[in-house]
Amino acid sequence: MKDEVKGGSTTSRRERARQTREKIVRAADEEFRAAGYQGATMAAIARRAGFAEQTVYFVFHTKAELLSNVIDAAVLGTEDPIAPEEAPWYQAMEAEPDPVASLH
Repeated sequence: MKDEVKGGSTTSRRERARQTREKIVRAADEEFRAAGYQGATMAAIARRAGFAEQTVYFVFHTKAELLSNVIDAAVLGTEDPIAPEEAPWYQAMEAEPDPVASLH
């Protein structure tokens, strides 16, 4: 049985929060690529994502934290992200005895 919370389930609230985070991360990725880290602003990222600037700050707190999430999404993906050391590519790299060969 789902926990009901004022007009909707906690599941749908979590899903909306996840979608909000993903939209902001996608917009931030685009803005960082277009303007660079120094040139990108939280306001510009918010506009790209279609949210208020305060929402971006509420979710990520700082531009550095947002950049960290953009990098995580690029490395780990956004669908069921797993820690790098658990990823097949990392395990294959670790299993390779030749360090140079492990990078190919």
